[in-house]
Amino acid sequence: MAFSLRTTRDNQLKLFSMKKILEIIGEDVNDEINIDGKAYLLSSFVDLGGNGGGGSTYIWNTTSLVVSNNGQVEFYLINIISDFSNTRLYINGVHYEYGITKAYHIIGRTLLWHGGIELGIGEEIYLKYITSI
Repeated sequence: MAFSLRTTRDNQLKLFSMKKILEIIGEDVNDEINIDGKAYLLSSFVDLGGNGGGGSTYIWNTTSLVVSNNGQVEFYLINIISDFSNTRLYINGVHYEYGITKAYHIIGRTLLWHGGIELGIGEEIYLKYITSI
């Protein structure tokens, strides 16, 4: 299982795995963690879900979005993005937040823009997102 948390200082998202959490709360000297009074080896961790830890690898992908018409608010995405919390949208170098009450959100393969500026032809728009391999 993978999850992300935002830093308190610069509001950046960081991706963590369950293995990392076990390492933090476990005892690194003896390679063990105590759960319900029994000791378990941290080195024996196996990710059964395939998401985050145990050999799962994440890569950042970047796609460019083209504004075809002034005021455009919908953009078709080639790939389906399942982890919306790990998306980054940049317009002319400025980062915009994800969420229905924020600047944009994604439904299926459509990115919906509702940020504070009207988009125009020639804007540089990049969407970054994570996929696991």
